[in-house]
Amino acid sequence: MSAEDTTVTDEQKQFSFEEKLEYIDREIRKLHVFCVNAGYSPGQIDKLAAVFHKNEKVKKEKWNRRFLWIAVFVAVTATLFYVDPVYRIMSSVTRKTAISILPVWDWTRLWNQNCLIDNPLYTANQLTTDDCQICEGLHEIKRLRNISAEEIVHKYLRRDIPVIVEDGTRDWPHEDLYSITALEEAFNTHPVLRQYASCSFTSNIRVKYGNHRHLIQLAANNEIKEYFAHWENCFAEAGKAFRTFYKRPYFFPRTVELAMSNWLLLSSNYTGRMAKKIQIGQPMMALAQVSGKVEVFVQPLEPCERICSKLAMVLRAGEILVTTDFLWSLNYLPIGANYSVTIGIGGSFD
Repeated sequence: MSAEDTTVTDEQKQFSFEEKLEYIDREIRKLHVFCVNAGYSPGQIDKLAAVFHKNEKVKKEKWNRRFLWIAVFVAVTATLFYVDPVYRIMSSVTRKTAISILPVWDWTRLWNQNCLIDNPLYTANQLTTDDCQICEGLHEIKRLRNISAEEIVHKYLRRDIPVIVEDGTRDWPHEDLYSITALEEAFNTHPVLRQYASCSFTSNIRVKYGNHRHLIQLAANNEIKEYFAHWENCFAEAGKAFRTFYKRPYFFPRTVELAMSNWLLLSSNYTGRMAKKIQIGQPMMALAQVSGKVEVFVQPLEPCERICSKLAMVLRAGEILVTTDFLWSLNYLPIGANYSVTIGIGGSFD
């Protein structure tokens, strides 16, 4: 017999396998007919056929066990995230891992994207040169008092024109509430604020894990005298707890829905030259100066930055700057020898 005769093709193997399945199926059907003719009840037949379902039952039990282990792992991991030391360790390990893989894969592109997967049916409201007509003749920001909610929406928010409300914090708590001592006590002893980490922490002072509580403690103990720092209370519970430090501005209409998160900007005796950028990430952005003063820059976005002017102004205690993110970005610069506290608020409007 030649080698060609003994060679079995894949097609022949497949055909032979199918024939075997058909044979087994015929035999099972014959067995079922035999059991029925012999007078076995359906329950008895099911018992006799249980052996054929054994493998399927075993597979189902294996998948159930796997699902149970996965659920336990997710629950334990989520619980550990609420334990501050464990959260810090995991954040540190994740940060080091992300930095290590950066030369191999630039994940920062995904970090700066709003969506992980693009929706082909979505069309973003892109800024064009035609939109620059809104700001090309704007060279300063108006300062107003006793402004109405209707006026702030129709004349400024919907027209993407920034404005400063000089009496914006007229019904807010007293300035003493924003002292460095009061803030240190709040962030280190408040039952909610002390539990949560911050996001986008930036400062000239190096603190471990970007810990805003540690920085405030150093400042309150006079261990640092020249500093700036800003961060976002990005967790919903922390943002809600920090709202007790301010009120909804009187000129905000009910159609303005405030974001869950908020920002805190601190500085003292800091004389830097480079403006600090904050990304509130909401259609409406507001900076409320509650103590001291700070220089704020409202910067036109591309492609309007070559057509429109960069607007700079000094924001003093009691004033609130309101603008939108469609046309503008926000930057600030601490001013010299003064203690400054600014609260950043985001929101959306119809």
